[in-house]
Amino acid sequence: MSILFPENIYCISCGSPISMKNPYSLCLDCYNNIVFLKDKYTAGDMVVNYLMSTDIIEEVYLATTYEQTMKNLIHGIKYTKKTYIAPYLATFLYELIEFKKIDFDYICSTPIHKNRLNERGYNQVDIIAKYLSKLTDKKIVNPAKRVVDTVGMYHLDKKQRAEQMINAFRAENLPKLDGKTLLIIDDVLTTGATMINLAKSIKMQNPNTKITSAFVTRAVPKKEKINE
Repeated sequence: MSILFPENIYCISCGSPISMKNPYSLCLDCYNNIVFLKDKYTAGDMVVNYLMSTDIIEEVYLATTYEQTMKNLIHGIKYTKKTYIAPYLATFLYELIEFKKIDFDYICSTPIHKNRLNERGYNQVDIIAKYLSKLTDKKIVNPAKRVVDTVGMYHLDKKQRAEQMINAFRAENLPKLDGKTLLIIDDVLTTGATMINLAKSIKMQNPNTKITSAFVTRAVPKKEKINE
C-alpha cells in the first residue's frame, strides 16, 4: 500500500523526503531558497532593459532568480534527463503570466541545434512549452530553427556570447502570426544574446508580429541586482 499511496515523496531539488502537500514537490529549505520575481520590479534589470530597447521585443518577464534551488532544477532537466521537473517550471511561468496578466496568442520555445538535440535527446524548453500550452490553452508554433551549433557559452563573456549568436537562427513567415502576439520562452536569461537574435530572426520574417519573452529564471551577475 505504501507504493500506491506513499506517505511522502522526494524533493525535486535536493532529494530529501517531503510531504505530498509541499508546494512544487520541494522541501521547505529548497522552496524558501527560490526568489520569485512576479511581484518584483524587474524593469531595472540591465539585460531586460537592453532587450526591450531594441524595438524587437516589447516585454520581458522573469519568473525567478538563479539561486541554488533553481540551479538544481535547471541542471536536472537540462543535463541529467529529469524531465519530470518540466511541469513545475511551466507552473512558475504560468503563475507569472496570470499575475502579470500577460496577453499573447502563441507560444514559441527557444530552439536548440539538431546536433545538441541528438546528443541530449530532447529540448528541455520544448517540454516546458508543452506543459505551459496546456495550462494556458495557447498553441505552440515553431517559426525558427537554430542553424548554428554554438559551443557551450557558460564560460563566455557578454561580447563573446553575442558574437556566437550572430545568424544562429533562421526563421520563416507564418501567416497565422500576422497581427498576433508571440510569447517566446526560455529557461535561463543571462546576457540576452540568444533571445535577441531569435526574436530578430522571427521579426524579420513576421514584421507584424508582436514579440514578448518570458524566462523561467534569471542568472544575475554579482554586480547586478534585481530591484525589490
